[in-house]
Amino acid sequence: MKISEQLFYLILFLVVAMSVITFWVFYLDRRRARHRQSRIPDLVLILLALCGGSIGAILAMAILKVKTRNPQFLVGLPLIFLVEATIFFLALPW
Repeated sequence: MKISEQLFYLILFLVVAMSVITFWVFYLDRRRARHRQSRIPDLVLILLALCGGSIGAILAMAILKVKTRNPQFLVGLPLIFLVEATIFFLALPW
């Protein structure tokens, strides 16, 4: 396997792992909101999306109905996804 293929699979693994972690943290935030407990700061959620978890964040917004009225999530998460997708496709082993 070439180095470029190894890099591709490493990036793919990291994106999937971060998306699962991000979805889980959004779930915890939603659960805390329902139980009227302290919420997870928006900055933490945005940083998780920036670290490769934008797919998980977008899925959490759609499935869990969390942060659906917050403009920084409605606009920011799709933008973060576009940047991550561009980086991912540039790393493809052509």
